Amino acid sequence: MKAGERVDLIKAIAERITAGGDFKRAEADLIFEEFGFGYAEWRGTPYDYALAKAQSGTNEQVAELATDLNPAEDDSGSPSPARPEQEVIDSKNPWQTSDFKIFISHCTSHVETARKLKTHLTERGIEGFIAHESIQVSQEWEDILQVGLATCDAVLALLTPDFKKSDWTEQEIGIAVANRKLVVPLQHGGDGPHGFFGKYQGLTIHAGDKYVDIARKVFEALVRQDLTKKRMAEVLVHRFIESRSYEQVRERFVFLKLIPNSAWEEGLADQMRQACKSNSEIVDGEIDWRPAPDVVNDLLSNVGF
Repeated sequence: MKAGERVDLIKAIAERITAGGDFKRAEADLIFEEFGFGYAEWRGTPYDYALAKAQSGTNEQVAELATDLNPAEDDSGSPSPARPEQEVIDSKNPWQTSDFKIFISHCTSHVETARKLKTHLTERGIEGFIAHESIQVSQEWEDILQVGLATCDAVLALLTPDFKKSDWTEQEIGIAVANRKLVVPLQHGGDGPHGFFGKYQGLTIHAGDKYVDIARKVFEALVRQDLTKKRMAEVLVHRFIESRSYEQVRERFVFLKLIPNSAWEEGLADQMRQACKSNSEIVDGEIDWRPAPDVVNDLLSNVGF
């Protein structure tokens, strides 16, 4: 899905959700939640809120909801305005989940390093996009790369010795900076941050570093940074309240403790409290030998909720 197509569909969703002047937030939230959309803070008008909710979805979720809200014909029997075919949208959507989305900019000679990082980032609610792995040979590279850069939450730049020699990596960083995306430079034998992203503080891969530890450093940077901390908080809370085993409850709670106080919002706290009543894995689960709901309430109290 091209960025312009995504914008048109998001606006169409917001318009349809708020049509008629009788906006009911509970019903709107039900619709968005059933289609897997994330949390959005109330802002301005009902249309502004619906726009923010629609923006939280993946390309696939946006396309599916837009199609559901806009049947082939309206009440007059006239066809709805033309929209991109579903298969075209899906084919150009590089993302598979509603997790935090990170575009991994790398040279092809170091794709294995990128893959290993992607695997360990997934365990922390971060979906990585690796162009040479995620793009099918039959698809147009430029379109999908642009969609990935336009819809990602941040960019991870794998700075290897040949990074500067690649036309693709330099362009990817330039586009990311122009779109005000956070760029996390990861120095791996190459020069440090330079040019467009010289202002960003980089991380370094040292000889002997384990990929799980490198992924942890990237995760911690994303949780702390102003540009990404709230999005990370949304993802981590969503993963916790969707836990499907006692083990997941314990494992995912560890990440919640790393969310800075400034990233918490009332809506996220409400979701946590509701999950403590409705998710049996949390209701009956234990964290550090204590009832999980009690531990969750203590956390919320410590962060001001």
